[in-house]
Amino acid sequence: AVTQRNAAERLVGFVISGLRDQLKDLGRLDLLGGVGQEVNAYYRSVAGADHGPPAPEQIAARAAALETLAEVEDAKHDSAQARAFYAAARTHRHQLAERNPDEATRADEGDLLVEMARFEMDQRSDDAAAPLVEEAKQLGDALLQKDPASRRGLTLAAHAHQAASALKRSGGDTQGAEKEAAISVEHARRLAGLENDAPAARRVLGESLAVQARSDNKAGHSERPSFDEAIAVREALVLATGLAQDRIDLSES
Repeated sequence: AVTQRNAAERLVGFVISGLRDQLKDLGRLDLLGGVGQEVNAYYRSVAGADHGPPAPEQIAARAAALETLAEVEDAKHDSAQARAFYAAARTHRHQLAERNPDEATRADEGDLLVEMARFEMDQRSDDAAAPLVEEAKQLGDALLQKDPASRRGLTLAAHAHQAASALKRSGGDTQGAEKEAAISVEHARRLAGLENDAPAARRVLGESLAVQARSDNKAGHSERPSFDEAIAVREALVLATGLAQDRIDLSES
């Protein structure tokens, strides 16, 4: 039974991470709909069979599965179902962070909050996105206060301030958008320096520079170097990785 369960966990882990990422790159995340439902049913059955509280790795895996389901439903344009799955994932992430409040669990919770905020902004629900962004920023700040060189903390802070800039830009606060974008770029530059310009860190920097370029454009400062630097960073990423998502990001820039 233990052997079979471990094999099932490995397969589920591949579905909710590797396969999801591959289909997302192809723009066909909707194909995971049926599989995602089965993964969720699997975790419900495991929870019903276990005695006592679930292990932390089970909570994390269930949260990841729910996040995938939320993305799938969003890709299928079922916003209500996506929102429900995001809420369930958030409950699990928060439960895990309360039980084991280390850097990884708190950063995972913050990453989910940013993802949920972006989803709400896509739905034109800025009022719902705002508290999620603020909570994500607080989590990122807390991680950096504990360890200024925290890679997860810098990544979370960069992403949270990206979302904050987009939110302020949407609300017409151009100065606030520029300020949030500048903070995001600052965190992203520190991350790229610590990671020796590794592709993942450069990707965060490219995202932050693109957000800064949008805020500069909105404020009427199209002469600023954020435009050229965002393109340069993303061109270098395409040459280094050849990944479809990096090509898409460059095209958008």
